[in-house]
Amino acid sequence: MKILRRVLLILLVSLLVAAMLAACESPGDVFRAISDAASGGDEEAGSAAMPTISGYEGIESGESDGQPAQQSPDANNDYQPVEREFVYNAPDQLGNELGSFNVELDGDLYHLPAPLTAFLDNGWEISQEGLADIEAYEFGYLSVDLTRGGKTFKMVQLGEINEGVKGVENFFVDGIKNITSPEYNFFGDSNHDIEAVLPGGVTIGTSEREMTSVYEKLLDSGELYIRLENDDHILYEYIGWYGRNIQMYINNATGLVYNISMQNNQF
Repeated sequence: MKILRRVLLILLVSLLVAAMLAACESPGDVFRAISDAASGGDEEAGSAAMPTISGYEGIESGESDGQPAQQSPDANNDYQPVEREFVYNAPDQLGNELGSFNVELDGDLYHLPAPLTAFLDNGWEISQEGLADIEAYEFGYLSVDLTRGGKTFKMVQLGEINEGVKGVENFFVDGIKNITSPEYNFFGDSNHDIEAVLPGGVTIGTSEREMTSVYEKLLDSGELYIRLENDDHILYEYIGWYGRNIQMYINNATGLVYNISMQNNQF
């Protein structure tokens, strides 16, 4: 008999809840109906017996406890770039460590990346087209040609120190490419009249044997490795952190370095 009474009671409660669901428009009405039933219709007693769920009604109305719905703190804020400081110390010697990213260019020592003004201070000038490109720069890849003493340093790669700041002072040189010898001037942006010397004295015309001897430890560690080899040339590449690499091409016919490129955009 006790079991039968319990079953009947469960059925009765189920029918009562089903009737409430059918009569109510929202889940919030169900809670209020159950509260009223438990308190005999007394709203204050019902509130005590069945507390309202804080913020629940706000889900339906878009408000919580009478306050406007909260938005993400960044919802209406414009992106604010972090201001960066570029501290540059020009090297006083080339050294022997390839990973230092020191380089001698036409007799001047630099560490890449270097401020564009460091090149200008050494007598290089930016073409009018390059100045216009710098002034109009917004984002993405940028390169300019520099001239000095009748020489043109082509496709000097630039990076921006701080977003949206105009002027040459806000740019740094992070890459030089296709330093090569006149007989290999078949690249559209070749720099065959610019002399570049890497740490350890490796330059255009250095033999593969000498180069691998200078950088033997890097070859053993795998930091310098053969990236590409075919019938015409061998490409040796040094990889540092992301955005840092040095490439040296060896001509198979002569066994000499004939092309050098360097990039480092980390400061």
